[in-house]
Amino acid sequence: MNRTLVIGGLVALAVLLGLGSWLLVGGRKDSSTTSQEATIPEGPMALNPVSVITKTGTTEGSDNRTLNILFSDFELRGSNHEVKTAVFSTTWHVKLQPGERVAVATADVKGFMSSSAAQPQPAAQPAAAPSSTEATGTTTQPAATPTPPPPPKPVAGEGIATVYVSVAGTASSSQWRDSNGEGSDRIQTQAAVFGDPAHELRNGGEIPVTVTVELNANGSTESVAKIHSVDLRLFVDNVPEAAPAPTTEPAAPPAPAPTPAPTNP
Repeated sequence: MNRTLVIGGLVALAVLLGLGSWLLVGGRKDSSTTSQEATIPEGPMALNPVSVITKTGTTEGSDNRTLNILFSDFELRGSNHEVKTAVFSTTWHVKLQPGERVAVATADVKGFMSSSAAQPQPAAQPAAAPSSTEATGTTTQPAATPTPPPPPKPVAGEGIATVYVSVAGTASSSQWRDSNGEGSDRIQTQAAVFGDPAHELRNGGEIPVTVTVELNANGSTESVAKIHSVDLRLFVDNVPEAAPAPTTEPAAPPAPAPTPAPTNP
């Protein structure tokens, strides 16, 4: 009996050792490795979901001094503590008449911003007592019907839309907030002055324009920021271009004096 148990235990031990060897040698698969490391972008908006706006419709004025850019999907939505960013960038090629130069370029960014918060819960009303009717003769008078409460008004959330506008390197920012929970239209204007005679902007010049919107829902139920259009305008003045300075040829060096012939004593 004891001999049978010993033999059975040795067989089971051999089987376990063989299975462990197969798992260590035959059952293991080498995993591929890489030396490339994931890098985290730097910057205040690098970790936010950023979308680049490319779908636009443009209309240029007949005098080449206005440019209207319409957007159909420049819209950001967020809730709770989401932060999202959208960017639009373009370059306006200047078309002017001879003798005209740009004095000022402006960009009017027109949009909409709203932010809503959760409606406050109404206080619990005590249960109404059953109405009683008084019988007067054969006539019964029912209790008066209570007037329903008015619908709740929208509650403004804490969402913030920060709008950055840059025109030819001159930039500014503003914060759009919702004060009533229903939202409102907004406009932001940025101007760039070209008053440096050493950097005149004439026909063929370029004006880079960038609009960036960062929406921080900031715990609100829903926050929305939209850009409807960007209106660009040029203000020009008539200043003839300075004539190039005449180039003077360097004076020729004087001819060397003739060497006198030697005299014999």
